[in-house]
Amino acid sequence: MKRVDKIITLALKNGTTEPLQGCSKDDHISTSLNKSEVSSELNQDQIRAAEGLESLITLSDLGLSHDDRNDMTTPLDTCGGQNKNSHVAAMFLCISKLIPDMRIDHKFLIPGHTHMECDSVHAQIERKKKKTDMSIHLPRDWYNLVRLTSSNITVIIMRNDMFLDFASLYKSPMQLRKVDPSGEKFIWHDVKWFRYSGENESGTIQFKTNIDSPVFKNISFSRRGKANEPFNPQKCYDNPLPISQEKKNKDLLGILHLIDNDCHNFYKKLETNSSTRYVDTDLEEFNDV
Repeated sequence: MKRVDKIITLALKNGTTEPLQGCSKDDHISTSLNKSEVSSELNQDQIRAAEGLESLITLSDLGLSHDDRNDMTTPLDTCGGQNKNSHVAAMFLCISKLIPDMRIDHKFLIPGHTHMECDSVHAQIERKKKKTDMSIHLPRDWYNLVRLTSSNITVIIMRNDMFLDFASLYKSPMQLRKVDPSGEKFIWHDVKWFRYSGENESGTIQFKTNIDSPVFKNISFSRRGKANEPFNPQKCYDNPLPISQEKKNKDLLGILHLIDNDCHNFYKKLETNSSTRYVDTDLEEFNDV
């Protein structure tokens, strides 16, 4: 069967709330996942995702299915905290398990040359926000703003059950290894190209440290005796995540007079937890400068 290349660009962004974008008309799918926090409004409850790399969009969101026979290329930057790490590798191994005939090429762009289509989409949204007179009082207002930015953008509202803990796979059936089968030290930083395929043995990833190398090396993250176990990452959250009482009372309820009255209940009903740590994001950003 003829293979058709499909390019998927993933940008796991660090920052404030932003919707998921994707599915441009030419089938070049550009997807943005917020690494730090994803908020949405569902049945008037806040659904939040904590900081981490455990975010996953469904196969249908990527325009894929279990019967797909397309190849997929994912060009990403080399940020170890976001893209070049064991959690992302586990995610792609899961997809290759679900669609054995799909080959996934995970390539890392040269620093300084990492501009992707999703970056242009972010700029479009920023320009739209500067020019619009619409009020942004609730998460759904952001979704509507993004929908109005371009007809090429499809907004996918992330739900709690879309977040999976890929780190749990390294308890079983996978385990991290620091040496490849040839005895050479495996260093994530040095990898330029990962290839995932159902044709490989379970848990095995092909990789290159030189993009022009004619052959791939192999490394297996499959735990001994567990090669035939299914890859079923656990869900990260069973319930909406609470925010700190200080964040709700100081940052949110204290400025309700600035937004429309019919939006107040959304913030008043937010769940809190005294053990949740309060983080002043403005101070964090200042300290990082």
